[in-house]
Amino acid sequence: MFEGSLRYLRNLATDRLVNLLNLEENAETLDREMKVVLQTRDDLMIKIRNLERKPRMKRTHRAQGWLDSVQALHDKLRHLQDSLARRSTVPERCSCGSLHSDCVLGGEVVLLLKRLREIQEQRGGLDGQLVDEAPPDPVVPIPCKSTWIVGGERTLSAITGYIGDERVGIIGIYGMGGIGKTTFLAEINNQFLAEGRSTDDFDVVIFVTVSKEVSVPKIQEDISLRLGYSRLDDGTGCRLPENRDDRRDTLFRALVQRKFLILLDDLWKKLDLESIGIPRPNTLIKDGSQKIVFTTRFEEVCADMDAQRSKVRVDFLDERESWELFCSKMDPRVDLENNLQIQPLAKQVVGKCGGLPLALITMGRAMSNATGVDYWVGEGFLDDEVPDSGSLLEARDKGESIIRKLRDACLLESGEDEDAKVKMHDVVREMSIWLTGGDFDGDQRFIVCGERGLTRLEEVRMWTDAKRISIMQEDVLGLPSPNSECPNLLTILISSKFPDLHQRLSLPPSLFESMPALRVLDLSGTSIEKLPGTVGLLVELRYLNLSLTSLKELPKELGKLVKLRKLDLRFTVELLKIPQEAILTLTRLQTLDLRDSGYRWDAGEGGMITYKDLERHLGRLEELSVMIRSLPCLVKVSYSRRLQECTREVKFQKIANLIMDHLTETLDRLDHLEILCIEECPELQMLKVDCDRQLRCLKELSLCGLGKLEDVMGVMKSTQRRGVGSSALYPPLFPLLRELEITSCHRLSNLRWAGLLPYLEVLNLSRCNGMEELLQNGGGQGDDDSHASSFPKLRKMVLRYLPALRSISKRALLFPSLKVLWVTCCPQLKRLWPVGADGHDQKIRKIEAEAKWWDALEWDDYDDSGVSRTKAALAPFFEPLPQSEPGPEPSTSKTKVD
Repeated sequence: MFEGSLRYLRNLATDRLVNLLNLEENAETLDREMKVVLQTRDDLMIKIRNLERKPRMKRTHRAQGWLDSVQALHDKLRHLQDSLARRSTVPERCSCGSLHSDCVLGGEVVLLLKRLREIQEQRGGLDGQLVDEAPPDPVVPIPCKSTWIVGGERTLSAITGYIGDERVGIIGIYGMGGIGKTTFLAEINNQFLAEGRSTDDFDVVIFVTVSKEVSVPKIQEDISLRLGYSRLDDGTGCRLPENRDDRRDTLFRALVQRKFLILLDDLWKKLDLESIGIPRPNTLIKDGSQKIVFTTRFEEVCADMDAQRSKVRVDFLDERESWELFCSKMDPRVDLENNLQIQPLAKQVVGKCGGLPLALITMGRAMSNATGVDYWVGEGFLDDEVPDSGSLLEARDKGESIIRKLRDACLLESGEDEDAKVKMHDVVREMSIWLTGGDFDGDQRFIVCGERGLTRLEEVRMWTDAKRISIMQEDVLGLPSPNSECPNLLTILISSKFPDLHQRLSLPPSLFESMPALRVLDLSGTSIEKLPGTVGLLVELRYLNLSLTSLKELPKELGKLVKLRKLDLRFTVELLKIPQEAILTLTRLQTLDLRDSGYRWDAGEGGMITYKDLERHLGRLEELSVMIRSLPCLVKVSYSRRLQECTREVKFQKIANLIMDHLTETLDRLDHLEILCIEECPELQMLKVDCDRQLRCLKELSLCGLGKLEDVMGVMKSTQRRGVGSSALYPPLFPLLRELEITSCHRLSNLRWAGLLPYLEVLNLSRCNGMEELLQNGGGQGDDDSHASSFPKLRKMVLRYLPALRSISKRALLFPSLKVLWVTCCPQLKRLWPVGADGHDQKIRKIEAEAKWWDALEWDDYDDSGVSRTKAALAPFFEPLPQSEPGPEPSTSKTKVD
């Protein structure tokens, strides 16, 4: 035993001596090899991070363990290096203490070197095990547009109490729009995230926005993503099946095995859970581990969803809570508590909000920088009326100023639809209707009748008190008439989306006898055939809209409306008689719109209005929109300087002998023309436009039913050269054009001239049998093809019934602004435009086409597995249309593309 111990001590001394002698060399080796390992670690981190960018990919514990080992070893090495650095400064290197210290350092260096080489060996086994598919997070945070609502603790407590009750499976949260229901739902979701409760209470918490227009596929997609399914078939996971029944069943099987809390926001009606694939709580599992919480504006939806006994109403805030919430949105510079001038005015604003959180938040933000008293007492949003005098440009500037203020206050939003410049969120609309209902300000009573019908208008008292009335329904058939005078009434809007032409709307003659102050009357879209003569009693009327009605003639009494500034008669296709007495006395009229009206200026019937009457009597006319159906009418407009200056829209329709020579002089004189439509003029073969002088203000162009039209060309009087060639040498054709519609022009084979329209936003091409390639040679108008178009502003492209169309363009086009593509009955179109380098970053948000056509499309970027990256990126925006068959020629009347 003694000999063994002696041998151990001798070996130990020998090892320590070797480590001491090799200390410098081993330290250098350790430092050198550590640098290599650190480089390997950095390369591996780059690789792991790239892999983790793929959906649901997460580094493995083994990979993370190796990275942690490298970091731990590196930390020890830095500590050791500090000791080695101090060793070089010790004055007595050969003392017993320093030799002992060097022996210890030598041993540590050897141990670290050994550990380093073990780590190097482990690296080789990591390949293929760097990342793995991670399960979805049990809860994901939901961003809330509004801050937490003051005084909401009681409501939140009631909701969470139901969630914790094992006897309750479905909970309803109800209250008017803007009351804070979504805020509560988001708070419930985020509480599970903050408290870490989901692991114990629920496997997954899922937040889904339903909204008024229910989309079952979207709801299924949102739920499936939270369950771990992939949005795209990109190899990182599986998608829900395409078949409706299979999708439902797959989702049901995935949910029924889990403890779930599904939060459904904004239900407008009963939601069929089974058709989506959501198991109904308490039908299969009785332990309260499956819950559904929803929000709705209607209490009856709670009953329909079986939440009659587990519903929570969200109430208005009281005075103290309202003031606190409003003040929280104000700029600190606005001292509402101590400013005795502003405070009472601010409290009036708060009082008008009626305890509605959305109104308080919106108004607080809108007034947050209002440090002056003047802004609070009258220079707000809509206090000023549009002046009666002045030009249309001044009036539009005033209107645009109001819209800017409303947008700045977040009361209006930018319109997503291509025809909408601005839009109002439905919650803000509901808030506005509620605030102007008269409960808070009797002088600002607005009555809005929508889907709920006309019952509110039957209350005569409300007519008497009302300032503005709006009736917007699918069909309006009858109106009650007030029995007393309505001295405050300024505006009546009565509009019908789908009038029943078999049940004509009748206006009681007494309707207009009690509205002496009325300024705006809109009857557009209704089925009225006759306007009562009592309309002449509306002597304060400024705006009259009779568009899209069934009127056959205008009453002579219309001429008594001497303050009228705008008369809209668009699409009055049955209007045949406009007596002179109805128009000639309207000397303040600034806008007369008769586009697509049935009235014929060349009818020659005595006593009816003529172009010469307009020229002589309507001296303040600034905007005229007319139909021209004969060459004599065209000549009259061409030689009337007064009409030329004010004409903004012209439609040439069914002029049998119209040729380009007839149009040239007219286009020379219509300097301010903004909308031009040429329809069913069978002899027109060419549309030539002088790029220097003609149609420089044109915004919309429609060419319909021109069977012989072969081309549209830009020319210059000095050269008469076909095409516009280089944009550096020639001005562009139609420099301000926004919308282009071409229908049933069968001799057109391409639209190469459209390739240089810098502001084109909507392109609608349909039923052109000879159209083979949209942008021949890439889109430039010159023969050298040096200017392939990228259509920088194009937002919507519609291609319909084009049997010969083979290509949009053979060159790569970016279409950087394109959001909507609609394709139907284009059987030869096998591929979209070639995709450029940035093709996958396009802004497309909707592709409507037949599924058969979409599935057969050819792409340029297939991978090794035969999947097109472009198609995969666009697939979420594809919406199938029903299989179409070529039908009869569509109406060629100019309409907006929906």
